[in-house]
Amino acid sequence: MAKEILGEILKDLQSMKTDFDELKQGQNKLEQGQIELKSDFAELKEGQHRLEKGYIELKSDVAQLKDGQLRLEQGQNEIKDTLKHFATLTIENFTNIRKELRMAVNEIKSDVEDIKQQTN
Repeated sequence: MAKEILGEILKDLQSMKTDFDELKQGQNKLEQGQIELKSDFAELKEGQHRLEKGYIELKSDVAQLKDGQLRLEQGQNEIKDTLKHFATLTIENFTNIRKELRMAVNEIKSDVEDIKQQTN
């Protein structure tokens, strides 16, 4: 009977040792998981930092694009105004040329009339 009790105690001790080993393995796995989690968290922080930096650069680029677009629109307006001014001057020049041609034609007609009267 004592041998049986000792046998059961040894069996229970063996079972406890197995359970303890399994607990140790579980604890090691948890510690390894915690290390991996810390590493992943550090990578995540680094990625977030790069993302924030990229966002700041993107905002700067967008601001530069808006500034460039504004300057482009201003330049287009200046070109439009210059073309309008050029067109106005051209029309005035053609109007003056037509007036001068009309006056020259009238003078020629007048001269022709004078010559006709003198020859008649």
